[in-house]
Amino acid sequence: MFFVRRISRTCKVILLTADVDVIAERIKDDKNRPSLTGDKSFVEEIGAVLAERKSLYEKAADFMIDTTNLTIEKVAEKIIWRMKK
Repeated sequence: MFFVRRISRTCKVILLTADVDVIAERIKDDKNRPSLTGDKSFVEEIGAVLAERKSLYEKAADFMIDTTNLTIEKVAEKIIWRMKK
């Protein structure tokens, strides 16, 4: 928690979210990503880790962007727009 508080005080924190199935699709080919639970399927693991960390991530965030249905370009546009506020 110390790390999160320190970042929150010195930086803008942008939480990019997406549906679990979308995250799984986006990272499925990353062979260097280790299992974080060791005992769940890939999609179940993503859901479990997100559920466990959600409140911490949300507390640290200055704002959130749901990227589920957005292109990289649209996400960048939204970040730039929000940072100008």
